Amino acid sequence: MKIACIGNMNNTFFSIVRYIRDRGVDAHLLLLDKGEFPHFHPSRDAYDLEYQKFTKTLPWGNPIDFLKTPRERVRKSMEDYDFLIGCNSAPAFLRKIGRPLDIFIPFGGDIVENPFFKFYKNPEKQLNYILFSRCQRAGIGNARYLSMDETNDDVEKIVRRLKIKGKRLKMAAPFLYTPVYNPLAISGYYDRSSWYKEFKKIRENHDVIVFHHSRHIWKNVSDKISYKGNDKLVRGFALFLKGGTRSNPCLVMFEYGCDVSETKKLVSELGIERYVKWFPQIDRKEIMIGISLSDIGAGEFGMSWLSYGVIYEIMAMGKPVMHHREDGLYRGLYPELYPMIHANTQEEVARALTDYVSRKDYYKKMGEDARVWFQRYAVDQPINEYLGIIQGRARC
Repeated sequence: MKIACIGNMNNTFFSIVRYIRDRGVDAHLLLLDKGEFPHFHPSRDAYDLEYQKFTKTLPWGNPIDFLKTPRERVRKSMEDYDFLIGCNSAPAFLRKIGRPLDIFIPFGGDIVENPFFKFYKNPEKQLNYILFSRCQRAGIGNARYLSMDETNDDVEKIVRRLKIKGKRLKMAAPFLYTPVYNPLAISGYYDRSSWYKEFKKIRENHDVIVFHHSRHIWKNVSDKISYKGNDKLVRGFALFLKGGTRSNPCLVMFEYGCDVSETKKLVSELGIERYVKWFPQIDRKEIMIGISLSDIGAGEFGMSWLSYGVIYEIMAMGKPVMHHREDGLYRGLYPELYPMIHANTQEEVARALTDYVSRKDYYKKMGEDARVWFQRYAVDQPINEYLGIIQGRARC
């Protein structure tokens, strides 16, 4: 059986393909034409060139080209594959040829935005998007399985609107490849990093490093779901400094997101520039090296989320994660939730950092326990579930 993993938002499908291939299954990564961000190319998530053996780019995938993409082009590109796993625009394009996804694994916008009407002044663009959104909605609705962890009330309402016929697998997809990204293996790749020396310099000069690689979206927010609450972290970090800590901390952040300039302005207004280190937007393989040399990872401080790439990258490296999670929303999904630092206000951020300084061993164990949870429930469980579905289909 030949498996196609279509799309690679957040590099998730590159991870899935490697896990499945490790189990002896013939899986391939198919990138969407003009539909992938450059920083989500497999080369940005690997320290070697093995990905070239099982990766290629499809001749379709950009929603802008939906109307003018011939059905035959889509059909021909899929004829060699027996089992389809997809994200992004894959449901819509496959709907063109009447072929449902076996497993749909959304990343966010493909399920909360793409299936719904969006206004365009240009009539041609409007018609294209109307047809694309309808096919996206139908394609998602007809997928045999939806693999998506429990989120929050706002997103779940949108999911219910789609009236999905397939079975819901309430678990996160394996976002990253832990045979490479783990605390023991990662140091073996330091010599292949372009940024290791900069991260190492920060490590040598600071005793508390807070690592925050979320997109900066907190001032110019288009919708409630997109809000990251980066300002709460920055203000909380400033309060922590104001409290007279004896530590020498550093907040590491990245020039990623529409509000980077606003965050820089806030850092300046708070007078904490010398405690903040900015990096450009860099590849995940570099991000993971930076995390390995940090102390605490910071996620989002807006809406409650159980799982997303940023916090799982932190957990994979055995670091304690600080973000906003309303535990009551996720009760019963797992035997237990991963340990974390709860924070949703600047005051809670400041208190958490102050407590970290006085109880480093406690937080080190928290990070180690979170890594074990991550491997068990966010890697092994979903991969075993996917393989069971694939093997069941093979026996039919």
